Amino acid sequence: MRSRCAAALAVLAGMALACARSPNSPDDHPITDGPAGRTYTNRSLGFQVTLPKPLDQSWGMSIQTLHHTGVLSDGTSLSVFITAPQGRGGFQPTFSIDPFPVSQNEKLSDLGSRAAKDFAQSYGNYRETAHQVIQVAGGPAEQWTFRTQTTGRGDRFTVTLLINGRLAYILQGTGIEGYYPTEEYASILKTFKFL
Repeated sequence: MRSRCAAALAVLAGMALACARSPNSPDDHPITDGPAGRTYTNRSLGFQVTLPKPLDQSWGMSIQTLHHTGVLSDGTSLSVFITAPQGRGGFQPTFSIDPFPVSQNEKLSDLGSRAAKDFAQSYGNYRETAHQVIQVAGGPAEQWTFRTQTTGRGDRFTVTLLINGRLAYILQGTGIEGYYPTEEYASILKTFKFL
């Protein structure tokens, strides 16, 4: 009996820890609607992104905070997901933003090369189709597109990588043949800014 009670208390304590709010909790950084569209602002991670009009009428935006992943200094990981309406076969293209720490001396080109290699190892039949340096949020960003064998996340991807101080941001858009909203992704990318 005591061991069952102890086990139940341990489970409840674990649940309480998992539900504890972090400085990166979505509740601390709400999504707001305004004249430009739907905006997410995270001052502690130093960025803002807007789902511009008229996309804000049919696309969705959500924030996910994972605890105990250790990616950020407070032990959490935060992702922003901007989702298009479902298409054929239920596929839903997604534009995601994932910040992560880097060393102060990290070079964008080195990080871009490592990230492209990581993607190549993670996806079967990886084929990079373009790699360029573009301007995002007033500074340089590496951007590339690639195709893979079809997965639940799609078979074509656009990746944009930025560094601001000690944080890097990976922005990724997904798609499939016939439903790869690159123009919409570009309009969202134009709204991304550092605070």
